[in-house]
Amino acid sequence: MRVIWILLKNNIKNLTAKSPVFTILFILLPVIISVGISLLIPSTKVFSGIILDQSGSVLSSAFVDSLSSNESMTIQVKKEADIAGEIKLGNYDFGILLDEDFDSALKQGNPAESVKVWSSDASGTLGIVKAAVQTELSRFSAICRADPGNEQENLEVYQKGKYNVESRNSDDSSYDYSAANMLFSFLIMFAFLRAMTGAFLISKDKELGIYTRLLLTPATEFHYYMANLLSNVILVAVQNGAALILIYLLSGVSMGGTVPEILLIILVLSFVAAALGDFFVAITDNKEIANILSTFVAIILLMAGIVPKEQLPEGALFLSNLIPTRWAVNCLELLQEGGGISDCALYLVLMLLSAIALLAITLGAVRRRSVRGGAV
Repeated sequence: MRVIWILLKNNIKNLTAKSPVFTILFILLPVIISVGISLLIPSTKVFSGIILDQSGSVLSSAFVDSLSSNESMTIQVKKEADIAGEIKLGNYDFGILLDEDFDSALKQGNPAESVKVWSSDASGTLGIVKAAVQTELSRFSAICRADPGNEQENLEVYQKGKYNVESRNSDDSSYDYSAANMLFSFLIMFAFLRAMTGAFLISKDKELGIYTRLLLTPATEFHYYMANLLSNVILVAVQNGAALILIYLLSGVSMGGTVPEILLIILVLSFVAAALGDFFVAITDNKEIANILSTFVAIILLMAGIVPKEQLPEGALFLSNLIPTRWAVNCLELLQEGGGISDCALYLVLMLLSAIALLAITLGAVRRRSVRGGAV
């Protein structure tokens, strides 16, 4: 263990103690991109509003009830209120005023003239509220004008025919996890590429003769490759740990699990990525070929694992279920369904076994080439 620890510290130093540009590109840039993406993803926010009903008619009450059935808005009705002041104080996201001529405007086909909408939010709240108000106004106006004199009865029929459908997840939450799934895809992509990139430190050590000199010390091939794998996973932990904490603090995206749970899934997958990178570097002396092979396989694994199952043909779906990236996505889905990290145990174990198998194959290949007198 002491030998592995010494090699591990040296690897981390070599992977990070470079120019500031390198640090930004390979360590900080993925964090910045991940957090930036999370801030750009729109959240399924429920807007709170206030309605001042100056009409006080049966039609205006029915209109307020119908608008209140919109699951993206919570509305309070008041007879008197300073709408602009309430919004400035942050008590409400929007305000609606129904004036005294609301009924006549509906019946004349000019409902918008009797309704005013306010919002201090310039990021889309006003547009969303206006669209919902306009939709209901158009329907109410059409009902009132289609059968004058029976508008109340027709509106009751319309109200009874409306269903307030609210989507729920398996964990009994109403979060939209599509944004979280997209963000998770970026996180595992950066983790995968970070872990595999670190494997090319082996090629550098071979070129400089460091690898051969190390094997003349008490260090063995196992010590060397294990230290390389662990150093890459540690960098992934720092990188993605920082990204996840900032995402949870700065954005409204709900991943479906806690930071430690999500990070554990990514770290276990990064073991596979690092072992895969070591494998390609170990089986070829050509750094360019190793880079091409590892990049090509990484792209296939990422695409096959990230693409939603329902978009894959039957044959591709079967193969997708056999790869580590899909197992990582399955872990996230289990958390989003209300499960815990213990429910992901099978997939986590499969990923670890894959990493162990890849490391064993790599060491076997290295030792066989060494015995044959080939380059290591």
